[in-house]
Amino acid sequence: SFPSLVLALAFVAALGPGLEYVVIAITRTAWPPIARLARAETLSLRQADFISAVRLQGASPVRVLWRHIVPLCLPSVIIRITMNMAGIILTAAGLGFLG
Repeated sequence: SFPSLVLALAFVAALGPGLEYVVIAITRTAWPPIARLARAETLSLRQADFISAVRLQGASPVRVLWRHIVPLCLPSVIIRITMNMAGIILTAAGLGFLG
């Protein structure tokens, strides 16, 4: 609920000037919505019948995650990142303008 531009500006002020610190600040402020989306999709897929069937067949939790859950969550995460790119570019421009 905190504005990402203000939070990114605070990160840059704390870390110092430089392009690498701007990138770090933007990534720190841009990933929480994407993580929430991935978590929500993972929790909904965890209860699916085909995941239960894979577990009953003896698949390890790591195999279930990488072979079944990640491929189903990845498209929506990529779409969310693509939709957020405009905001990320605006944040970078705002940080460049504010110094």
